[in-house]
Amino acid sequence: MPVAEVDNNPLFGGTEITVVAPGIFTMGLQGNSLAVETDEGLLVVDSGPSPSVVPQALAQLREHTDQTVRWIVYSHGHLGYNYGVPGFLAEAERRGEPRPTIIAHENVVRRYRRYIETAGLQNHINSRQFRRPIEEFAPVPTLTFPDQTYRDAMTLGGPTRQVRLLWAPSETNDVTAVWLPRERILYGSAAVIDSIPNIGTPMRTMRDAVRWANTLDSLAALNPAVLIPEFGSVIHDVGAEQLAATSAALRWLRRAVVERLNKGMGVDDIVHDIDYPTELFEVPWMRQAY
Repeated sequence: MPVAEVDNNPLFGGTEITVVAPGIFTMGLQGNSLAVETDEGLLVVDSGPSPSVVPQALAQLREHTDQTVRWIVYSHGHLGYNYGVPGFLAEAERRGEPRPTIIAHENVVRRYRRYIETAGLQNHINSRQFRRPIEEFAPVPTLTFPDQTYRDAMTLGGPTRQVRLLWAPSETNDVTAVWLPRERILYGSAAVIDSIPNIGTPMRTMRDAVRWANTLDSLAALNPAVLIPEFGSVIHDVGAEQLAATSAALRWLRRAVVERLNKGMGVDDIVHDIDYPTELFEVPWMRQAY
């Protein structure tokens, strides 16, 4: 992806480093990319939209930690979040360090294979979604497949800091949330975007509202002290409340739609008939942002 595409990418965070806690940082590569120090090296979640942005991001990160990048974890399989992987691999080679191990949920592999098979279709959809000429998109996406996958959960790190990768199906079926149990810090990944969940996407695969709500409830049960959304500011002290409230809103909305479908109402009628409860929808984290 050329620099021009990065400049036009609405999801690019700009490489800013935020210290969430000692040894835990957001990098701003694609939304809130994450970096976590462990006994075995640095864990990075999402490598950004292009290799061209990696040197600046790592230079800024090196002002806080000089640990070797040990793992690159994919938060999920949507295109653009991990086009920066070659930049990390090149930096490791330049520093004479071992190649980072790339980890993802097993469903990312299926998604990547589908994206390659339907590259033309994906480009047409992305051209409309991001309002850019189709010629700006590569004929076939440049994807780096994971070296290692997991199914339900995976533990990394050591005695000083344990990192748990948790399958968190929500926006996609291949989402990985990151839980730091000792610090009670949760990276919500694509399950938590600090705005109303994007359930209905007319040109794409529909998302399962109940599955997303179930995931939010399971993450709320962890009772995080700090919640890092995929996009938006870091949330302190009320993360569990926000997760549970979003789940409740999704369940309410699904019930309201099904009730009207059973009455024979069409889409337009349903949209204009629903009266949204203020306690569920008129809260900061349910704003319309994208």
